[in-house]
Amino acid sequence: MFTANLLFLLLLQAATPDRTDHALDLIRQQKYEPAYQELSEIVKGEPGNARALSYLTAMELQTGRLDDCQRHVNDLIAKDPKNPDIRELNGQLLMARRDWKNAEA
Repeated sequence: MFTANLLFLLLLQAATPDRTDHALDLIRQQKYEPAYQELSEIVKGEPGNARALSYLTAMELQTGRLDDCQRHVNDLIAKDPKNPDIRELNGQLLMARRDWKNAEA
């Protein structure tokens, strides 16, 4: 009985859509503000969720929330300083801030 219940719970968990995926679906539907809110809630509740944080940071860059974006980029770089995607995002942020000197580095 225990094995059947465990199997049921695992299948239920696998069938439950990930909240980050749900936020990405909202972005695809061009529902940006609800997607931003969803990602913000995910990151607040799960600070270690780098995937949600990366998408949130990219949204902040694209929507002009540059101070929030900078804070999140710094967090991501601290966790994974050699990640090329995060470094690229940082470069894009620096260009958005017109910090040409540091953007080239």
